[in-house]
Amino acid sequence: MQYFRALISITFLGILFLGCAKGPKPEEIAPQIRGWIEDFFEVQKVEITGTRIEKGGTAKIRAKAAIKLRQPLDPVSSQVFGLKEKPVEVSTTKELIFIFKKYDTGWKLEEGPLSQDEKSAIISKRRGLKVSFSSVSSGVLLGLRSETRRREKLALCETDEANKDYRYRTLWIAPGENSIIMSEMGNIVIPRGQNFWRVGVTRKTRGDWTEDFVWATQLGKNPVVGNISSNMASCEGNTRKRVLFVGNDYVSVDEGSDGIGGAHPWHTNSLKFLSIDNPRAEEGITLSTIFGSQTVASFQNSARRYRETAKDRDCLEEQASENSWGIIRKNRKWTVIGRIGYTSEACRGIYGDFETLLTPPNSIVSHDRLRYSWRVIKERINEAVDALSSPSGDVLIVLTRSELFVFFPKNHDIGNPAKKINLKNNESVVMSQWATGSYVKKWTRLMRR
Repeated sequence: MQYFRALISITFLGILFLGCAKGPKPEEIAPQIRGWIEDFFEVQKVEITGTRIEKGGTAKIRAKAAIKLRQPLDPVSSQVFGLKEKPVEVSTTKELIFIFKKYDTGWKLEEGPLSQDEKSAIISKRRGLKVSFSSVSSGVLLGLRSETRRREKLALCETDEANKDYRYRTLWIAPGENSIIMSEMGNIVIPRGQNFWRVGVTRKTRGDWTEDFVWATQLGKNPVVGNISSNMASCEGNTRKRVLFVGNDYVSVDEGSDGIGGAHPWHTNSLKFLSIDNPRAEEGITLSTIFGSQTVASFQNSARRYRETAKDRDCLEEQASENSWGIIRKNRKWTVIGRIGYTSEACRGIYGDFETLLTPPNSIVSHDRLRYSWRVIKERINEAVDALSSPSGDVLIVLTRSELFVFFPKNHDIGNPAKKINLKNNESVVMSQWATGSYVKKWTRLMRR
């Protein structure tokens, strides 16, 4: 059965009141109406067409829904919106009524177009449906980073990073003939053009110096890993690198270094955004190279706002370096961040990371939209901390701190998990690449090899 879209078009039109009774504010009730509808449909907008105050402290809210459907008509849409079988690509408009009640804490949604019992019965019935793998046409390469504790602390390391090592792996999750395909490879595997590449980190030690090297190579070839220079080999200390994000052409890295050369100790922390073609570059790609020079002012404004409220603001530089930025996974999306360094040796080791208003361009993150309500996901998996969905919405990945769940949603209901995968210690997403259509079989064959 094909999916349908509910295009709920809502603008706040005239609100009607009886007498002097004060009704609910649109911004107070709209999110609750949206939440009710999202249990059934994908919501883009909500339009409230009128409010009528009833006796007993209730309000009857009218919301107009414009819905675009494809056949076969979903039985849930038929029941919720009172629709009958219609031709393909039909659009219809229906007005829904919601009842709100006034409490001391504000207006609360009491009843929707369906009673709670009717709604629960539909959702429960949906959850019992078996997964039809033939209706799933997406697969995902998921890059993960986990943490392990070191037995011995790195020399001269002044932060908690001294006790951490990081491991990387890639999962391929896709529908098979009658079951779910799950393959695993070490390091981060990404598609690039007609080939696949691997990205990883190798740690080397020479004398009293330890250093991490980020490398990238075409799948099937041996990586070219850098070497510790003779200058650094005469020092005592380390350089640590942690991968934050991997895209088709770029890798975002968190780099920290502690050491002493002669009588001069140092401690640095920086973010680097690097080309996969040159992952050992000394300097990261500047922000303006990716986003354009017009975005630098916004970047610095975000740095300034962060610094104004930071606990250690007197130790932070007034501006962030345009080279010290990166991409991380936060709040279920890929987020552009910057880093402000310390001002003097008296503040050595202090830095601050701040979020920006920038969105990664499609050339770096091609798909980053979660097609399902976070509230609905949390109702199903209360411990959820992250979630990703395919462009078409036929695959949903939900992560907790210890497990990964695979869902194959049907008719906008996420259903029950089709597979559960145990995660490693503090494992989180650093890469997601979706395959659709014929690419699913091609990527499956590659991962099996």
